[in-house]
Amino acid sequence: MLSAFNQLIMSLEKQVLELIERQCSDWELAQKNYSYLKFTKNRTIELCGRRIVLQFNPARIKSSDAKTDAISIKERKCFLCADNRPKEQELIEYGDKYSILINPYPIFNIHLTIVDKTHIPQFINGRILDMLSLSKDLEGLTVFYNGANCGASAPDHFHFQACMSNELPIISDVLDTASIINNGANFTIYGTDVSNDRYCIILESKDSVVIDELFTRVYALLPANGENEPMMNLLCNYEDGVWQLIIIPRAKQRPKEYYAEGDDRILVSPASVEMAGIVILPREGDYNKITAKNIESMYEQVSIDKDKYLSLLLGIKDINIGSGC
Repeated sequence: MLSAFNQLIMSLEKQVLELIERQCSDWELAQKNYSYLKFTKNRTIELCGRRIVLQFNPARIKSSDAKTDAISIKERKCFLCADNRPKEQELIEYGDKYSILINPYPIFNIHLTIVDKTHIPQFINGRILDMLSLSKDLEGLTVFYNGANCGASAPDHFHFQACMSNELPIISDVLDTASIINNGANFTIYGTDVSNDRYCIILESKDSVVIDELFTRVYALLPANGENEPMMNLLCNYEDGVWQLIIIPRAKQRPKEYYAEGDDRILVSPASVEMAGIVILPREGDYNKITAKNIESMYEQVSIDKDKYLSLLLGIKDINIGSGC
């Protein structure tokens, strides 16, 4: 663990890079799985004019096939709690609430898991300002959140994740297909076209408090389809003094192909990374056979339907907040 003094004098970005370098040198599991990234297979397909990257990554089998039902969660130890983490796993303290860890089963060369220090469920309400602060302090990285039933393999322990923004196709593609829904004095809200393969809402502002207030308003409009909160994935990045918070409303945890049998089964469990345009496939057979039609079907199944999205846009048009919010 870095000393408190070293953490104070080093930028967070430098601390993260040194943490990854050290963990990949000293921790056998991390060394093995980060080195495997050099040998993952990747291919690109086009869907609705946008780039989708397919990645064959067998190390992600635990996450993609994680049992997240209440009984399974109750019967296993929480792997994000400090007492249950491997003794080799180091951390960076982030304030008094979070610890920054490297993800030992990475998708990216920089793949962080940012965990609450207490064992508390995955529930985003009241944490947007934390997410915005992280994205600013980790500028160049996108901080993302998987709802409890939207890709989180540890829905019982609150956590964010982060990776380089340029790794995610949605960051460069989303505004190319988005239209302004609401343009306030100190914010802009965009929505993707209804012909898009994924429906997104994008909140943009230079003021973190404004983003927080906008999210609270949009949150209240989202379909109440989750056990504790509306189903969603979130991605947040900060660049040149501006925050973008991408909200991807969800309708379903996993597509029917996940539960199919035999040759019809495709082991894919969409989380923020998949919704952002990188589809992780831990089985090579699935990687070889999956098609653009399969991906389109997956997005259609797990996203909210067109009517609910249009209703959401109507509500967003009426959002009005003042500069002193």
